[in-house]
Amino acid sequence: KRKNYHAAEARYREALVYKSNDAMATFGLARCLDKLGKPDEAREKYESYLKILPQGPHAEEAHKALDRLNNEGQKAKK
Repeated sequence: KRKNYHAAEARYREALVYKSNDAMATFGLARCLDKLGKPDEAREKYESYLKILPQGPHAEEAHKALDRLNNEGQKAKK
């Protein structure tokens, strides 16, 4: 199974045009952006997901991703 993150990113962005507060599309986009090496955008979308659905099914994963991205960001600034 090949993971096409670029295509998935486009689909999630399209879904969010029609329903901007869709938690699952927001989380999916965050994951794609993370995999594509776009940490700032990924961080923003993980945070958006948690605002929409703080106790959602992917909340723990979103928090872990944010911790990792924030730690990587701090290391890059040093």
